[in-house]
Amino acid sequence: MLRRTSDVAQNLFPGYEHMEFIKKSELAIETHAILDGKVKIVRLDTGGFLMGMVGPGRMFNWNAKTNVYTIIGPSTAKNTFTHQSDIGRSVAQVAVLALDPATAATVPAQIRVGGNILDFEQIREIVSRVKGIPKGEIVCKDLAEAKEALKKNPSPTVFDYVKMFGAVGALDFTKNDNELVNPGQSLWKWKTVEEEFRGL
Repeated sequence: MLRRTSDVAQNLFPGYEHMEFIKKSELAIETHAILDGKVKIVRLDTGGFLMGMVGPGRMFNWNAKTNVYTIIGPSTAKNTFTHQSDIGRSVAQVAVLALDPATAATVPAQIRVGGNILDFEQIREIVSRVKGIPKGEIVCKDLAEAKEALKKNPSPTVFDYVKMFGAVGALDFTKNDNELVNPGQSLWKWKTVEEEFRGL
C-alpha cells in the first residue's frame, strides 16, 4: 500500500504490491509533478468503503450460515469503514475549507476521516444484536503465516490486501481529522455499520 508523504509515495508493505496501489502511486507522483506549487493538493484517506464491506444482512469476513468470522490477526485490531456518501461530503467540505482564505491554513496535506472505527469484537456485537442470534465464533488466522502466503502467492483481489492492512493496524484511524471536516457531526451524521447492516 502506498501513502502520500513528503516524498509523494511510500511503500508501507514491501513485497505486497497490488496493481491498484501501483497505479495510485504513479498518479500521485504525476499529479505532484504537474501541480505542486500551483494548487493545494490534499490526500483524503477514508479507510474501507462501507458499502463494499457491509450490506443488508451481509458483513465482511462473516459466514452467515455458520455464524463464524474468519479474520487475519487479532480480533481487537481496529478497522475503519466510511460510507461513500460520507466520503463525497468530506471531499466537498475539504475543498470548501481549502479554498476559503480564512480556513485554508488549517487544512493539512493529508487528512484522515472515519465514519466507523471498529474491531471484530464490536462487529460481532452488532451482528448478534441486529440478527437476534448468539455471538459467533471469531477464528483468527496467524498474521505471520498469512503475510508469508500472500507474499508467495500474490492475489489479484485487492480485498485480500485490505484484510492484511486491517490486521497490522494500518486501517486504525482512531487518530483522525473528523472534527476538522465535520465538527461534532454538525454538518451531517456519519452512516454507521449498524445502519448499513440493517439496510437503512
